[in-house]
Amino acid sequence: MGLQVSNAAAIVANDAVLALADAGAGAGYIEFRTGAAPANCIDASTSTLLATCVMSDPAFNGSTDNNPGAIATAASIGSDVSIDVTGLAAHFRLFDSDALCVMQGDVAGLSSGAIIELDDPNMVQGGTAAITSFNIRHPEGTV
Repeated sequence: MGLQVSNAAAIVANDAVLALADAGAGAGYIEFRTGAAPANCIDASTSTLLATCVMSDPAFNGSTDNNPGAIATAASIGSDVSIDVTGLAAHFRLFDSDALCVMQGDVAGLSSGAIIELDDPNMVQGGTAAITSFNIRHPEGTV
């Protein structure tokens, strides 16, 4: 049978994980990087940093029923108005204000289905990096 969680449990679990983005004295932030993400979130970044966007504090709106499961949408996220270097954003890393990695995942362009959707993942030095969508889901049922 495995472990099964209710919708209420999925919502609480999603909120608990996302609250980690608010740890520390300030707002969390998202780094956009080239290449593959590290094997684990706790591993150091080895790819090129393209841009950094600062989240709101709190970083996410409360989770709701996604039928099945839970979903939370990021609160307002500031754009990086001066991209560091030119490159293709291939993954993101979300850090709390104490620089501890909370999560990492895929990033792509509009309507891609990636965890974070950007207006354009092809970043150009000096340009603007803007997030158009950032949703985190937690499953319901057998996990």
